[in-house]
Amino acid sequence: PGRTVGDLVSQRQTVTCTASCTLEDAVDLLVLSDRSAAAIVDEGGAMLGVLTETDVVQAYSTGTLPKSTVGDWLSAHAGRSPDEAVSAPNVRPSSTLLEAAALMREQSLGDFAARHLAVRGEAGELLGVLSALDLGRALCS
Repeated sequence: PGRTVGDLVSQRQTVTCTASCTLEDAVDLLVLSDRSAAAIVDEGGAMLGVLTETDVVQAYSTGTLPKSTVGDWLSAHAGRSPDEAVSAPNVRPSSTLLEAAALMREQSLGDFAARHLAVRGEAGELLGVLSALDLGRALCS
């Protein structure tokens, strides 16, 4: 068997931010960590949603202020929360990279183009966020 999603997400730390973090601070976090997405978590570490670079562009282009909190942005139904899209593009750490790529492709053909997949353990806990770029780099190396 080939490399798994779990192998890949264990190599790079997933960026997380709390709902009280500002969009401005979340962007700084993405830039400093060279990541294209952050998991939005509550104070206990439970996943609330995912903030991507595309989400940030959309937020700013629609007038969301940089000092707005990630939680406010998420609750305004602008973000992908577990009750909406995040629950669909989930992948297990035991999935192969090709299975994850097929899931991303499948998602891109629907109403929700997933360039990021939430990696969840058997109990549903967040283990990481896998980006299309991470996947592309791994498949080509």
